[in-house]
Amino acid sequence: MPCLLPLVDYTTSNIYQYWQLLRIHTRDSRLTLFFLVQPQVNKWAARLSVLATARLTYVLTYAVLHRTSTPVMVHRRQLRFAITGFNMLCLLVVETRLISSWRVNLLVQILGKLFVPTYFVFCVAVDSSSDFRPLPTKAKVWEAHENWHVVILVLHLLQFYAVSMHVHGLSAGVWKTVL
Repeated sequence: MPCLLPLVDYTTSNIYQYWQLLRIHTRDSRLTLFFLVQPQVNKWAARLSVLATARLTYVLTYAVLHRTSTPVMVHRRQLRFAITGFNMLCLLVVETRLISSWRVNLLVQILGKLFVPTYFVFCVAVDSSSDFRPLPTKAKVWEAHENWHVVILVLHLLQFYAVSMHVHGLSAGVWKTVL
C-alpha cells in the first residue's frame, strides 16, 4: 500500500492535505527516505529489538541466579554491552522512521544514543574511574547512578510523547494543555 493514495477528489482542502502529506514524506534525509520506501524495516527492527531484550533478560536472570560465583555487574559484560548496542541500533531505525518531529527525534537520539551510554560508561559503571560528573551529585545521598535513572526516565517520557504524537497527533488535544 503506497504512503500517498491517489488524489481523486480535487477540492481545495484535499489538494492542500495531499500537498502537506507529500511535503512531510519528502523533507527527511536520504537515510529516512530509504527507510520510508522499505515497508518492513521498522517491523523487523522492532522484532529484533524485542529478541535482543529477551536475550538480555535471560543473561541478567542467569547472572542473578548464579551471583555467588560471579557478581552480576561483571557477568558476561561484553555480551550485555553488545546486546544493548544492537538494541540501540534497532531503536535508532524505528525511532528515526516513526518520530515525525525532527526536534523530538534529535533529542531522543542525542539523549538515548549518545548521552545515556556515555554517562553510564564514564560515571555509573562499577569500574568507572572518571572524576568528571556533568550532573550534580552528593556523596552517599545522590550519586551518578540516581542521575542516570532520572535521565532514563526523561528519555522514556520523550519516547512516550513521541508514541502518543504518532498515534493521536496534536489534533487529539492530548498534549495541547501540557505543552
